[in-house]
Amino acid sequence: MARFTSLPIQQLPVGSILRAPINEIGGTNTKLLAEGTEITAAFLEKLITRGIARVAISDGDMASINAFRPQGKSRHPAPSHLYRQSISFNDVSKKIDQIVHSGKVSTPGESGDPFSRKIEKGSTRSYERGLEEQWSYESEEQILSLGNLFEATLDGQSVDVQFLKKQCEIILQRICIDQDAFVCFAASPFPSGYPSRHAYHTTCMALAIGVECGLDDEHLLQLGMGSLIHDVGMGLIGLKQFESPTTILAKGLKNLADHPVAALKVTDFREEEFTDAARLVTYQIHERLDGSGYPRGRLSHQIHPLAKIAAVADAFVGMLTPRPHRMGVQGYYAVKKILDETREGKYDPKAVRGLLKATSLFPIGSYVKLTNEKHARVIRSNPSEYTKPTIEVWNGDDQETEPTVIDLCSQDTIAITGAIACPKAA
Repeated sequence: MARFTSLPIQQLPVGSILRAPINEIGGTNTKLLAEGTEITAAFLEKLITRGIARVAISDGDMASINAFRPQGKSRHPAPSHLYRQSISFNDVSKKIDQIVHSGKVSTPGESGDPFSRKIEKGSTRSYERGLEEQWSYESEEQILSLGNLFEATLDGQSVDVQFLKKQCEIILQRICIDQDAFVCFAASPFPSGYPSRHAYHTTCMALAIGVECGLDDEHLLQLGMGSLIHDVGMGLIGLKQFESPTTILAKGLKNLADHPVAALKVTDFREEEFTDAARLVTYQIHERLDGSGYPRGRLSHQIHPLAKIAAVADAFVGMLTPRPHRMGVQGYYAVKKILDETREGKYDPKAVRGLLKATSLFPIGSYVKLTNEKHARVIRSNPSEYTKPTIEVWNGDDQETEPTVIDLCSQDTIAITGAIACPKAA
């Protein structure tokens, strides 16, 4: 059942098509706009004339409205948990553990042509008009379908491998259309619909990093399918224990370590498309190179290279997302935390370089301060200059006017001096 949130009239975006009806808050809770109807300027003006200041909008539509808007506000990432290892096993986990013990997880196999050859680089323009609205709407449909798949596993069903493959193919098509706009969406997760929404954004970010790491089509599909279901086990072990506004306690951490093992159970089918490499992504995405992760506390040589990429994406998206017990983290400070922990030996440096190439040090979508005292939005990364992305700059605080696009690599008079929270974060 959909949940609803109060939203000021001014924040309803003209041109959006919402999936749930818009209701007036208070009084008779009157339906103001039917589902599937486009929001127009005339409609908003009519509501304002009637004296309606706020409306009730579904969480799914809230996510669409806030797509491409980073939700993180904090500058201080939470300390890493001291994770427990799982003592749970099933037939699939035993099989995967045997592969790990055989020492065959370090090479992903022969690689074909890098997928990156399909992507045109070097654009310094703003995103195509209408693209953000289209992708946010389509992604919401994908997330809803993924949530339905997660729900089906609670009744003992195995995951639909063809569905997972199709979702990954759609994501890769978007990377080809505009990689930077795609990363902007991936780095702006909204705090609802857990765990399917988190899994979807993690997959988007993992594939963006995988492209920068030179992966071919087949390995990207394996990485994507494993990432899409990496948190399906959360529902199987019970989500309510992790929805508390307080920090996860020791008992919760013990149960948390079981969810990658539980996730493997729903991959127990005979279709060859879901490979052991994809299962290793699902199983090892929470492992760390120094053995401090879970569910098995594996070391670097025991962790599949695709899982190392997924681990960076999962940690990054996780920090960006507001949780019941903490604020989301601003992108710059999330990247800085990952760099610090890479120096400590937790993450694969190659995967982290892929993150920096995909997002820059000031991640795409985030807001920054400039040496000329203006504020700007990062819209494109520069893979060779992590501190000099392409930005959109507005005249003052008026973000309704057309911004000026500046490639910071092409001039020496303006530079980024710091990160700020998105002014439109929910």
